[in-house]
Amino acid sequence: MVFGCSIEEIGRKFFQSGTYHRRARQGYVPQRKGYTKVRRIRADAEDIPAQFVEFAEMEVPIEVNDAGPEDITMVGAALDKIWQQYASDILQKVGNPRNRNLAVASYSPLAQYNRQQLSIDDINTLDLDQLFTQIQWRRASQEEWDKSFSILFPAKGFQPGHSMKHLTGCAYYNNYLELINQLSEEDATQICDALSAKSRTLAWVPAAISDRCWDYRTTDQSFMAIPRKNDGGPRIYVNPWIGGQPNLTDHSEEDRIALREEEEENSEEEAAGNAPEVVVQRPSVNVRVATGVENEWDDGLGDDFYA
Repeated sequence: MVFGCSIEEIGRKFFQSGTYHRRARQGYVPQRKGYTKVRRIRADAEDIPAQFVEFAEMEVPIEVNDAGPEDITMVGAALDKIWQQYASDILQKVGNPRNRNLAVASYSPLAQYNRQQLSIDDINTLDLDQLFTQIQWRRASQEEWDKSFSILFPAKGFQPGHSMKHLTGCAYYNNYLELINQLSEEDATQICDALSAKSRTLAWVPAAISDRCWDYRTTDQSFMAIPRKNDGGPRIYVNPWIGGQPNLTDHSEEDRIALREEEEENSEEEAAGNAPEVVVQRPSVNVRVATGVENEWDDGLGDDFYA
């Protein structure tokens, strides 16, 4: 109690931006909103054959960021690293439903640590149970496929705008831009052509739009939502050069049972006078105090107030 009021009451009265967090749903995985993590290689993982052997003797003009313990000096090795990091990054960037009434809490069942370990071979499949819980898909035209891939791997000289989301927070994307922009026009064109050809061996790619990797809009009826036709999800394009359709199992009944049990438990706690834990966030508007640390804010209440 502070001044005869509970923390919840203070939050409601004085902090308009104070939000109250409900307990996280079963299956919820926090979204990677900042920079993606560098791909982790599983201890039991088999060695991945080189994918870009045609560039094995082409030297990297400068060291690529996050090259690892040993500097990567050849373009082929740098592209191999970027290609595998791409697989990890796009899953790290998969978001979560905003609507708690949907059947799933996260669009991917994988914890972020497991998403860091993904390789191209892991995601290059239309059996998507291990990767997604809900998607929207459509078989792309060749033009749509090439356009989406050119957003994921742009040509030399491309400068991301300030409105760019997702991709500028991806390790693969920043390393790729740094590499491609240091090469000659001829070498860069060869690499873009090789990546485009390699993309045609993929089962699917995100249906990327100009300023983001993942698109969750449900306004385009040409996309088919699975396994629940009314629940939307991240959009993917299926390869127009290969056959087959995505497979995704509906586990929503298990999730609904877990959600009902959670809501019943919350109701019982409220009836007993033990409401679920409430977290008061710091107000969004504050008075800046000279703390000596850039972008640090101090409202004078101290961290213990928000614990």
